[in-house]
Amino acid sequence: MGTILDLIGNTPLVEIRRLNPNPAVTLLAKLEYFNPGGSIKDRAALAMIAAGERSGELTAEKTVIEATSGNTGIGLALVCSVKGYRLLRRTGVDARLLLVGGGPQEREARRYVATRRLKGVEFLGRVSDDEKAQLFRTADVYVSPATGRESFGIVLLEAMAAGAPIVASDIHGYKGVVRRGREALLVPPKDPEAIADAIATLLRSVLLGMKHVAPVMLKQRAGSIINNGSVAGLRAGLSSSLVYSAAKAALIHLTRCVAMQLGEQGVRVNSISPGGIATGMFGKVAGLPPEQAERTTEVAKAALAAAQPIPRAGLADDVAHAAVFLASDDSSFVNGHDLVVDGGLIGGQRWSEQQARLQGMRAAFVAHMQSAS
Repeated sequence: MGTILDLIGNTPLVEIRRLNPNPAVTLLAKLEYFNPGGSIKDRAALAMIAAGERSGELTAEKTVIEATSGNTGIGLALVCSVKGYRLLRRTGVDARLLLVGGGPQEREARRYVATRRLKGVEFLGRVSDDEKAQLFRTADVYVSPATGRESFGIVLLEAMAAGAPIVASDIHGYKGVVRRGREALLVPPKDPEAIADAIATLLRSVLLGMKHVAPVMLKQRAGSIINNGSVAGLRAGLSSSLVYSAAKAALIHLTRCVAMQLGEQGVRVNSISPGGIATGMFGKVAGLPPEQAERTTEVAKAALAAAQPIPRAGLADDVAHAAVFLASDDSSFVNGHDLVVDGGLIGGQRWSEQQARLQGMRAAFVAHMQSAS
C-alpha cells in the first residue's frame, strides 16, 4: 500500500485555452498546489530526504533540522512525519514581556493576556527611576509601540543611554530622536506583525544567539557555534555598504572573543566569510523585485567568475560544505577561526593582472628610453 508521499509530483496538467492567443501552440499548466503540502516545495523536500537516504547520511537515529519556516519547511515536516524521522523546526523566539507603567488600557491588556493564557507576560505597573534604569540595562529589546499622540521621544533617549536595542513606532515625535535602522528599528504604528518581526530580528541577532545557546553547550561541555561573516569584514571596498562591512568586521572579532571564553569549556566558536557567492542577492541589491532577482543567478555566476583566482563564481554549496566541516568532529581542534570561502579573492592581486601591469610598465620604460635617446 502506498503513502501520501506518492502524491508528491503527481499533479495534473491543465490546458490553457483562453489566455493562449496562438491556436498553433498548446499551452499547459502544472497545478503544483495539488501536492499534499500545497506547494511545489513538496518536491524539493522529498528529493532532499531521498538524497540523504541514498547517500547514507540520513539514518533513523538522526534529526532533520529545518529553519525556513516556509513551504519547504511544511514539505519537510510532511515527509519526515511519514518516514518517521525526527524534525527540529524552530519558529518564533523565546521571550519575556515586561509591561511598565499603567493607564486606561491596562485592564483590557490584562484581560487579553488572561483569556489567551499567554505566558511570559508581566505587568510591573509604575516603577521608580532606579528600577526603570535597571530594566533598561537588562532588556534584550526595548519596545515603544506608540500610536502617534506622543510628541517627544525622551523615553527613547533613556533606552539609548542604557544601550538597549530599540523597536519603536515610526511617528513624528520619535523620528526626531532616532534614525531608522541606526539607533532604532522603526515600524508602522498599530501594526503588531511589523513590531513582532522587528523584535525577532533583534532577538535573533548573532550576539543574543550566542548568549542564549552558550549555557546549553557549557552544560554539556561541547558544541560548535558558527557565525556568518563576510569578506567585506576583512577587506574594504567589497561592499557598497560601509555599515555592513563594519558590522561584519565586528562580528568576526566578536566570534574570536567568544571563542576564547567558551573554548575553555569545550565549546568551539568559528565564523564563515563567503566571497562572491552567486545567488539572487545581487539582483535584490540592484533593486529588482524578489521574483526577478532569484532568476539572475546565472548572470551573477558569469559576472563573478573572474573576480578571484579560482575561475568560477562561488556557490551556496561551497558555504554549506564549510559549515558542515565546522559543525563536525573533523574540526574539533578549530576554534576562533574565520573560514574564508572566496576562491582566493582577498588573498591579493591576481597573478595575471600583476603580470599584465608589469609588462605595461616595461613597455612604458622602453618607450621612455627610446624617446630620450
